[in-house]
Amino acid sequence: MRVILFAIFYCISFTINSQSLKDNIIKNTSEVRTISPNDKEFSDLESLGNAIGESRIVMLGEQDHGDASAFEAKTRIIKYLHEKKGFDVLAFESDFYTINKLSREGFGIDSIRSNIYSVWSNCLEMDPLFEYLKNSKIEITGFDSRITTVNHRNKISFIKEISNSISERIDTLRIPNYSSFKRNLKNIILDEYEVKIDKKNQKDFINTLDYIFNELQKTEPKNSFLLQSLQNLKEHALNAWLFDAKNRWHLPEREAQMADNFIWLVKNKYPNKKIIVWAHNAHIVRDTYKKNNKRIYPKSFGEMIYNSFPKNEVYSIGFNSYKGYTKRSLYREIPGYKIVKPSRNSFENWIFNLGYKNAFINFRSIENTNQFFKMKGVMHSSDKFNWLNCYDGIFYIEEIFPSTKIRENNL
Repeated sequence: MRVILFAIFYCISFTINSQSLKDNIIKNTSEVRTISPNDKEFSDLESLGNAIGESRIVMLGEQDHGDASAFEAKTRIIKYLHEKKGFDVLAFESDFYTINKLSREGFGIDSIRSNIYSVWSNCLEMDPLFEYLKNSKIEITGFDSRITTVNHRNKISFIKEISNSISERIDTLRIPNYSSFKRNLKNIILDEYEVKIDKKNQKDFINTLDYIFNELQKTEPKNSFLLQSLQNLKEHALNAWLFDAKNRWHLPEREAQMADNFIWLVKNKYPNKKIIVWAHNAHIVRDTYKKNNKRIYPKSFGEMIYNSFPKNEVYSIGFNSYKGYTKRSLYREIPGYKIVKPSRNSFENWIFNLGYKNAFINFRSIENTNQFFKMKGVMHSSDKFNWLNCYDGIFYIEEIFPSTKIRENNL
């Protein structure tokens, strides 16, 4: 009898707590009138702006790189943040070396766009953003460790530029295994995830790269772009060798280097700027623990950034949706997929039942009682986490539509 009473009490307590959490989420939900990137009447985004406050780093996620609806919403948010909140840097989850080199050398938006990953650069729904960037004072940067993965010409340029930078500063006859290093450098950059290098050559490559880095440290400034690019090259290689297409989220080396690149940019290139980050949810989510304290996703770029700056300087917005269809604008064809509707007692249904097509939810204003609830908070599949720990806010879109490809072949 005592066991039965305890079970009844537990179920009632759980239901009350769940209802209280749901009510608090609903209370802190603000309707967003539109996600149209051409709509510049921003009063419906004021709740988002108030939540961000004086943050100087705002991270915008997406559930899939094919979510064109999210791209449009993010474009409108970027316009709002630039025009109303003073943000003037846009940092893409794209090639750190090439984008920053092109920016430094004064290349225009079209050249930079062609070196942003094709899921965005080859997407028709991104046109309003890139057209806006042409006529605004927003600077574009990249922070990903993957090098020149879009434009083949720039892959060749990178190999040549890095080789020249080394030979101009160091007598290459003194560098151990330099001939094999140059050969493997070419293979790593041109083939990336398809590269075939045995363990011995992998070890030799890293040892040679470490030698070069240590030698250059003697003469290069500590904040040198070259030194940062060589460190980035090391992680690019490790990421290529360790990549597993069936387990692609478990790449902590890439996350750590993205964070290191971003911190370098904040400290050395944009010390007094307010920065918007454009990335996948998986790269900005933090503290993805189950109730048994088992971590599901590795520590992300966003979590490392969150822990590297004062909490009031960083605000992360995960993107979330109820239904739809998604497909990426890749040069190679991969299938899209229908987004499965959420379970009945889930975050998405709570917002859907409000009748809002789009909404912003400020998680920071909700008392965190360590409750777990279901939400499609990383990709278009549901997880049960204490999501209030994972993001500072959520942008909800009822229906996702897929990206529209611009070109069939790469440049």
